[in-house]
Amino acid sequence: MSARRADLLSIALLIALAALLFADVLFLGSNFAGRDLFLYHFPMKRVVHDLIARGEFPWWNPYIAGGQPMAANPAYEIFYPPQLLIFVGSYEFGFALHIVFHVWLALAGTFLFFRELPLNRAAAFFGALSFGLGGFFLGSATTLPTFFVWSWAGLVAWAMLRWLRGGSFALAAVIAAMPMLVGEPVALAQLWVLIVVGMWREWRRIALLVVTAAGIAAVQLVPMIDHVGDSARSRGLPYANVVAFSMAPDRPLELVMPHAFGRIDPEHPQWRGGLPYLLSIYCGLGVVLFAVAGFVTRAPGAMRTAAVLVVSYVLAIGGHTPLFRWLYAIGVRSIRYPEKFMMGGLVALVVFATVAFDHVVKPRLWRLVVVALVVVDVARFANEPIPRMPRNFFTPPPAVAAFDPARDDYAVFHRGEWTGRPRADSPLWLARDALHPFTPAAWGLRGALEADIDETQLLPTHDLLDSMKRLANSGYARWADPFVLMANVRYVIDYGGDPIRVTRIPNRGRYWFAAAARILTLRETSSSATLDVEANGPAFLVITITRHKYWRATIDGRAAPLVPANIAFQGLIVPAGRHRIELRYRNPLVFWGAGVSGVTLLGAVIASRRRRVALGPGKLEN
Repeated sequence: MSARRADLLSIALLIALAALLFADVLFLGSNFAGRDLFLYHFPMKRVVHDLIARGEFPWWNPYIAGGQPMAANPAYEIFYPPQLLIFVGSYEFGFALHIVFHVWLALAGTFLFFRELPLNRAAAFFGALSFGLGGFFLGSATTLPTFFVWSWAGLVAWAMLRWLRGGSFALAAVIAAMPMLVGEPVALAQLWVLIVVGMWREWRRIALLVVTAAGIAAVQLVPMIDHVGDSARSRGLPYANVVAFSMAPDRPLELVMPHAFGRIDPEHPQWRGGLPYLLSIYCGLGVVLFAVAGFVTRAPGAMRTAAVLVVSYVLAIGGHTPLFRWLYAIGVRSIRYPEKFMMGGLVALVVFATVAFDHVVKPRLWRLVVVALVVVDVARFANEPIPRMPRNFFTPPPAVAAFDPARDDYAVFHRGEWTGRPRADSPLWLARDALHPFTPAAWGLRGALEADIDETQLLPTHDLLDSMKRLANSGYARWADPFVLMANVRYVIDYGGDPIRVTRIPNRGRYWFAAAARILTLRETSSSATLDVEANGPAFLVITITRHKYWRATIDGRAAPLVPANIAFQGLIVPAGRHRIELRYRNPLVFWGAGVSGVTLLGAVIASRRRRVALGPGKLEN
C-alpha cells in the first residue's frame, strides 16, 4: 500500500471512530446540550437558519434583546463556511452535524500536520487521537467559538508547513482565514503564538500569511472591529468578569486523573467549586507519559514546550496571581475567562508528546500497542466533556402554547431570571421548560431585557438594563413595569407554577404613535419595515427596535433622521398627512470587508500561480 493510501485510510479510521462515539447524535436523535450549547448557540443558530431559509440576509437579529446586529457579530458565524452544515437535514440534525464535523476536522488536520513534520504514521495517529478526542478539546465544545478555532489548529499548521516547503500559498491563506472568520481572539492569538514558537525562523513569512489570511477574513473582521466599539466591550468589563473562570492552581492534577475535581453531567454536575470554563483538560494518559519521557531525554522542543506551558498556566490561573490586576490597571479590560489560556499549553503538550513518541517508540508492534491503549483511553472518556440530551428535549416546551402564534409584534420578558432561578433536580429541563433566555428565539419568539451573556449587545441595550437594575436595587416593588412598557413586552415570565407563570399584559405593538396618528399597513422583514401611516398633525412614531447607527429611515422616499426613544430604542418625527415610512438596516462595512476579502483572495491565487510557474511542475523549495 502506498504511503498516501495508508494515510487516507488512517484518516478514515479516525473519522469512523469519532462517528461511532457520536452515533447517538448522528443517527439516534439525541443532541449536544451542555451549558451554552442549548441556552445560547442553539437558538442563535436557529435564527440564522430560519432567516436564510426565508431568503433574507441575516443583517439583524430581531429575536434577541429588542434586536441586535448579526452579520457584524462573529458569534453568529455568518461568513464561516462550515456553518452551512446546519442546513443539512432538519435544523436539529444540522446543528449536531456541524459540531461533529469540527471533531473530524481536528482529527484529520492534526494527523496531516504530524505526518508533514514528518512523524511516523503511528505517532501521527496517537497525536490526532490525543488532540481531537482529548477532553480538553471536546470540553471546549460547549463554547463553540473556542472549539471552532482550535479545530483548525492542525490543518493551519499543516498548510503552513506545506507552503514553506513549496506548496500553495493561496491554500494556506484560505485555511488560515477560516479560524479568523470565527473571530475568537484569545484562541486565535494562542494558535498563532504556537506557530511562531514552533517555526520562529520563518516569522516574516508567517506574518505575511497572517496578514493575507486577515485580508481574506475581512468580510467578518472589519464589521466585527466596528461592532466591538458599539458594544459593552468598548467600555471594558468589570474586573470580576475578567477573572471569572480562573483555573484552579491545582487543576493540572486532572492531566493524570480525569475525575480529580468531579464528573461532568449536564443534569447533576459534581464539580468542586462549580463547573469550570474548560470542562476538561485531560489529554490522555499517554500524552503525560510521553511528555515526561521527552523532558527527561531532552527531546527537541523541550525548552520551548516548557516555556509555553509555564506562560499558559500563569495566564490561566488568572485572579490567583496579581497579573490580571496589573493588566486591568493598565487598560486590558476586554479579555475574560483566563482558563482559555490553558488551551495553548495543552496543545503544545500534545505536540511535544507526539514528537517524543516518534523518537522513543521504535518497534512497530509497540507502536500499535500504544495506539490501541490510547484508543481505549480517549474513547472511554470522549463522551463525558460534551453532554447530550434526548430528541424530545429539542421540541418546543409546553409554555410556548401560551403565546399567540398569529402575532409576532411583541416581546417576551423573563423576569424570573432577574429575581432568581429556583433550585431544580433537572437544571437543563428547567431552563428549557422555563424558556430561559435566549431559548425563546429557538421557537420563533422575540425576547427583551435579557442579560447579555457574551457582552456583545449594543450599548443602548446595556444602558436600558443598567437603568432597570438601578431601579430594582432601589427597592421599588414594581421595578420592571416601566421597562416592560418601553420594551414592547406582552408576556412576562416568572418562576412559579409548573415550572413558570406567564402573565399577559397590555401592549401597544412594536410601532406606535405618541400623538394622534395611526398605522394603516405594516410589512416587515428581519431588517426592514414599510409602514403606511396617517397623522392629523405632527406626530412621533415610537419604534421599539434597538437603535444603531446603520438603521436608516425615509418618509415618502426622502431621508428622515431617527432619534433616540425610551433609552434603547428609536423614533421618527412624522409630519401631518398620509405617508409611507421605510426603515432599513444595512451595515456598509460588510460590503467594504467583502471587497477586501475578494481582492486579497484573488491576489493570493495569482501569487500562488506565479510561484508555481517559477518553480516548475512538481518542484518544492528546500
